[in-house]
Amino acid sequence: MKLSKQQLEHLRAFIRQQGFTAVDLQMEIIDHVACSIEEKMGEDPAVTFEEALQQTHVEFGMFGFSTLKEAMTNSL
Repeated sequence: MKLSKQQLEHLRAFIRQQGFTAVDLQMEIIDHVACSIEEKMGEDPAVTFEEALQQTHVEFGMFGFSTLKEAMTNSL
């Protein structure tokens, strides 16, 4: 399942709302999250984009994407 341009734009906006301002960091996180969303939607066609996004966000635990942000910042 590939995400549409509209879904990717929604994902970009969501990532920016989470406080990711550096473009290179945004791109890495978007790629990671988009893959997870595509996987969830591919496994269960009844899962909507928004549900898959929320499930992915919840999987990051109580700190959300901040753990991923830290790891990516350190690797960049």
